[in-house]
Amino acid sequence: MQVIDGEYLPVLQKRFKAALVRDALAPDLQPLGDVCEALGQVKQRVAACRGGNLRVTLPTGGLTTPGVFTHDVIHELRWSEWETAVQNALERTNAYARTA
Repeated sequence: MQVIDGEYLPVLQKRFKAALVRDALAPDLQPLGDVCEALGQVKQRVAACRGGNLRVTLPTGGLTTPGVFTHDVIHELRWSEWETAVQNALERTNAYARTA
């Protein structure tokens, strides 16, 4: 969504009439919204797996709950920013598509 909103859509807006861009983009917005929603649920689904029976076997033979690395998008340090950026991009693109 960030690429569509920040790079693709602005170029289309410069090259084509707004109505043409809106008509071409409209059929793809619902599937893109569905994908964004599914991605937004990833963190919750991973947390549910980690809180359930999911365990990792350590080299020592012990079991532990798998961690979340700081570079993972679902890590607390990154998730909020990523989720907000995707949601904002989707909202701007949908708003553009609704503008008559």
